[in-house]
Amino acid sequence: MLAMFLQSSFALDIVTQDVGAIPAEASAYIKENFASAKIMSIKIEKELLGIKEYEVLLTDGTEIEFNPSGEWKQVENKIAFVPMKLLEAPISAYLKQNYPDRKVVSLKKREKGFEVELDTRLELVFTKDGKFLGIDD
Repeated sequence: MLAMFLQSSFALDIVTQDVGAIPAEASAYIKENFASAKIMSIKIEKELLGIKEYEVLLTDGTEIEFNPSGEWKQVENKIAFVPMKLLEAPISAYLKQNYPDRKVVSLKKREKGFEVELDTRLELVFTKDGKFLGIDD
């Protein structure tokens, strides 16, 4: 009986194109920041007690991960790059000054700040208020 319960608890992830499957906050974030792109797919990753995260793939190559409440966790685009408008102003200013010819391919929200990956694969770490902390190993 326990084995049957555990097996049914690990339901398969769901893949859909239905925008209604993601929280309103996630939908609003996409509309505000990626108005020209369309949603290609939404993967709803489940875990034992519910939804773990939403992974949204857009037609411009952008992949966005959202937590269960619809807050973004990571934005990645290695083709068209991550828009600079998504970065906190101090991070954007730091990149323009120190890496003017580089593009952002990934932006991750961390517990204590942000991690920015450049097109050179260099990963830079910033505080929540945008102060540069260093290079991630």
